[in-house]
Amino acid sequence: MAVKVILVLEQPWWGIENNPSQASVIPFFEGLARLTDCRLYSASFFGLDGFRQGLAHLAEAAEHHRNGRFYLYIAAHGSGRKLGNDKYGSGIRLDTAMVEIKLMADQIKRAISGLHGLEGCILGSCELGQHEPDFHALLMGTSLRWAVGYRHAVDWLPSTQIDLALMAAMVRGDRAYQDSDEGLVARFAEALKLFDPLAEIATDYGDNMARRALEETISVTVQSAGRGKRPWTLAAEDLWPLDEVEDEPED
Repeated sequence: MAVKVILVLEQPWWGIENNPSQASVIPFFEGLARLTDCRLYSASFFGLDGFRQGLAHLAEAAEHHRNGRFYLYIAAHGSGRKLGNDKYGSGIRLDTAMVEIKLMADQIKRAISGLHGLEGCILGSCELGQHEPDFHALLMGTSLRWAVGYRHAVDWLPSTQIDLALMAAMVRGDRAYQDSDEGLVARFAEALKLFDPLAEIATDYGDNMARRALEETISVTVQSAGRGKRPWTLAAEDLWPLDEVEDEPED
């Protein structure tokens, strides 16, 4: 049986003066890895060089799990088209970050055997999910079958809980889920059914600080396996399908 491997690359969220305890997603994902019997590897980054080095370092896990299935979680602030906290530089252009992730996927693919590889990526960052073409470009020509982002500025704890639920659903699924659009949609719908699509978890700074619901904030792009398949972004109706209930006859 293939080993499931979760790779987490995280940038410090806040300065020590603002958050002395230094909140991190790592304890959450350590719990998930123990619960689902996955391997977990993590690294930190600050600027672009550290981002590249962190991805390359995590990709080395493939040398030790040559029959592994890999999942990437990037945990960092986001703003506009930039990944990362301005405190540690000017941020990383989203298209540049996507290129580096694709290089990581290639590095993993070269190291392992069989049909496995880097299956998907969650960008736990604000606002980056609004740039769907970049997420489509990430999936094209790689082993990745899905990518998740957020279109607006999300609240930290709720979005982390959502990311955990999504990752749990992916690592618990057998490889066949990625062979069809229906299988991919079903996995994400199964994970998100725990959450109210109308729950306001984000702020739209471009619309006078309007609060945004989960269904209009989360962005899920998929591309099932097979020749000729293209990436596409799921609609809210795909993620939260309405139950078809027949009208009962009146007395």
